[in-house]
Amino acid sequence: MLNINFTPDWDNLKVLSRNRMPSRSYYIPGDANNTEAKSRWDIRSDRFMLLNGMWNFNYYTSVADVPDDFVTADLGGKEEKVPSVWQAQGYEKWHYTNINYPYPVDPPHVPNHNPCGIYKRKFTVPESFKGMKVNLSFLGVSSAYHVYINAKLVGYNQVSHMTGEFDVTDYLCDGENEICVIVYKWCDGSYLEDQDFFRCNGIFRDVFLTAQPEEHIKDFLFTTEANGDLTNFKTKVTVKTSAEMYVKIELNDKDGKTVYTEAKKTERKNAEFNFNVENPLLWNAETPNLYTLVITAGDDIAAHKVGFRKFEIDGNVFKVNGVAVKCRGVNRHDSHPEKGYAVEYEDILKDLTLMKQLNVNTIRTSHYPNDPLLLMLADELGFYIVDEADLETHGLFGWDYATKNPDWKDAFIDRAERMVQRDKNHACIIMFSLGNESGNGENHIAMEKYIRNVVPNVLVHYCDNDVVSDVESMMYRWVDQLVCHGEDKENKRPFFMCEYAHSMGLGPGSFKEYWETIYKYPRLMGGCVWEWCDHAVAHKHEDGSVTYTYGGDHGEYPHDGNFCCDGLVYPDRTPSTAALEMKQAYTPLNVSFCKDCGRIKMINRLDFTNISEYTVKWTALLNGDEIASGIFEDLDIAPHAT
Repeated sequence: MLNINFTPDWDNLKVLSRNRMPSRSYYIPGDANNTEAKSRWDIRSDRFMLLNGMWNFNYYTSVADVPDDFVTADLGGKEEKVPSVWQAQGYEKWHYTNINYPYPVDPPHVPNHNPCGIYKRKFTVPESFKGMKVNLSFLGVSSAYHVYINAKLVGYNQVSHMTGEFDVTDYLCDGENEICVIVYKWCDGSYLEDQDFFRCNGIFRDVFLTAQPEEHIKDFLFTTEANGDLTNFKTKVTVKTSAEMYVKIELNDKDGKTVYTEAKKTERKNAEFNFNVENPLLWNAETPNLYTLVITAGDDIAAHKVGFRKFEIDGNVFKVNGVAVKCRGVNRHDSHPEKGYAVEYEDILKDLTLMKQLNVNTIRTSHYPNDPLLLMLADELGFYIVDEADLETHGLFGWDYATKNPDWKDAFIDRAERMVQRDKNHACIIMFSLGNESGNGENHIAMEKYIRNVVPNVLVHYCDNDVVSDVESMMYRWVDQLVCHGEDKENKRPFFMCEYAHSMGLGPGSFKEYWETIYKYPRLMGGCVWEWCDHAVAHKHEDGSVTYTYGGDHGEYPHDGNFCCDGLVYPDRTPSTAALEMKQAYTPLNVSFCKDCGRIKMINRLDFTNISEYTVKWTALLNGDEIASGIFEDLDIAPHAT
């Protein structure tokens, strides 16, 4: 029986991690060609080894039942897929709850009767890794874990939806190695992860090894500052290294042509490059022009897609590259009816492709940072991202309990730090969000200060907070309330609905009225529909049919019933009638017919694209039957023009 007569890491608010490497920008080292968004199964690099696949798995209903020698013992068990969640593999009931925690509330403590899963697999390090520094990366594990290699404790980590990296160089041996991971269902950090979804556990995102030379790149930051007419961007690239060494940067355009290159030696293991880029192709959600930043230091290479863009608040209007932009958004959870949290590249791409078809241009990652693949796809496909910290506490005694408690300050800052350090170089991020429904207090102020200290001129979002947020953000405003916000001359911030148009049942309503109002008032920035997809569990039958279960259908308690059925698309991503109505409200070309004058009125709702870039077809119907059709020739309607 595992001895837990001491304060375990997973029940200790003072232990956020052990031996975890400092957070850094996400990239695969060693190959400048690995900047495109693609499945990690498709990554080809002699400095990358994917550990996804079949792992030996053992489930325990309580950590107290785990044998003391679990790291070295043959526990039996079954082969299970990683990434996955153990609810999907039948080890626990699915459990949906919105506000109520699934265990007795006694922060920061969780029950000693804490279920856990033990994962093991063997692997052989590639020859190309020899003599290199080797890092082990977990992109998502719920809720906390200790990791061992060759029976030695490597470290501990929590924060379910964030990367944990460990330097495992000294733990590896020639030939076969064994990794063991014990994952705890709950930890003190679970009090900060009270999101509205099915609660899942396990290693649910990718696991891999990367190799770097002893003298290597540790991190980098790409920032720009535009002049007034956006014809010149002051560009800064800051590179951190493990030793004093020469660093070379290259900035290449989409055709591979080098726009700028420079090399210099570091000072105090830092190199700063300052240069101007004239008339770059600008990034926005309609024309997502990207450049490739390649950093070389000795035998190490880091590469990242970057964009030239300017997000700003001009008066009380949100602008992208000097143009007033409306956020036609959705809130998106990682959710799959068979896989739970464990969504893969193809699932993310399917969501974003469907969003494009439904005229969505903004995604709020509710309520935690998504897999880096989503941000890479958003950079490439063109989406504005509200990147949200893994933080929600609306089931505590009061929403303010944790944010006003200094004992939780480090945990709050940790969640901001890990989000912004990982995602800071992405072109698509318009705002970093401090979480959801977690009250207002000093700990959120500390998060905001940390973020602004890392990324200059960044926009920060948090709902119902006038102190930390650059926008006035609220949820579920009625249309007449929205009119009042639009007419508010005193507030000097844009007004943003981080959630609106709750899509449950036959809802949402008033899409047309919402967007007539949003387009009428410059202060209104738009918003994100709650939410993208229905949450449900799929059950396939022998005849090929599928049924879905919701909260309470699995015998779980407490639960919130079918409140998880509030999406624009069904669990299998079939668009609902609500999605089709949203598509019409979000249409890039608003068309109306004047009966009196017999003329058609068209408004180009795009922000950067002339309608001449599109083929616009028309069809005339009589009692539902087509009587004529054609194409509008030579349409020339500038952005925002009629």
